[in-house]
Amino acid sequence: MKPFHTSYLLLLLLLPLIGGCSAISTFGKKSDASMQIQKGMRPEEITALMGKPTSRSFDRNSEYWVYRKDVPLYNRQEVIEIGFTDGRVTMLRSYQEPIDAQKHSADHSPTPPPPPLQQPPHPGRKEQPVTDNQLEEFIQQVKNTPFEDDRMRMTILFVKDKAFNCNQCARLMNLYVFTDDKFKVLQLVSPHLYDKENYDVLVRQVGILEKERVERMLLRN
Repeated sequence: MKPFHTSYLLLLLLLPLIGGCSAISTFGKKSDASMQIQKGMRPEEITALMGKPTSRSFDRNSEYWVYRKDVPLYNRQEVIEIGFTDGRVTMLRSYQEPIDAQKHSADHSPTPPPPPLQQPPHPGRKEQPVTDNQLEEFIQQVKNTPFEDDRMRMTILFVKDKAFNCNQCARLMNLYVFTDDKFKVLQLVSPHLYDKENYDVLVRQVGILEKERVERMLLRN
């Protein structure tokens, strides 16, 4: 009887691991399917490969699909984002994030990266540096707003009479999928930046090929 009890105990200990591997395998099929996605594909072709998205939003001639899958064993969420313009795929992005960042943001806000040394706003301006708590609260509000036009209006109002560092500006740009929208945000925030020497973080949002465009925008403001 002793060997029986030992085997039973080992089986109980292995069950959570087996379940975790199953979850990874299930989403792994979608991850593999995402490798077949090509620019110019239609939404129905994506549905045939990936199934229905977890969420979708659209604005004018653009549409945005998100696929999410929890992997509780590693406390993470696999995310695949697909952008369409005029009914064709124009953007694909995949990444991982903590499950808490999506499901428990109200109670367990992710710890923001340490900000650079705060500098005072430019003399003569009435702007006050935005705090990381203010920024985090605004970001959550924007994420709950499905339409890009509404998001941009919210951003315009939020930026007014505030001063930002480049890290904070990059987080605002990251709310948008398309490069043109990211540059709209940069155009709004750049007059309010007080550490433009740290602009590399802004370049990473739009890609190294857009570095000169970022520099020109910062120099104009």
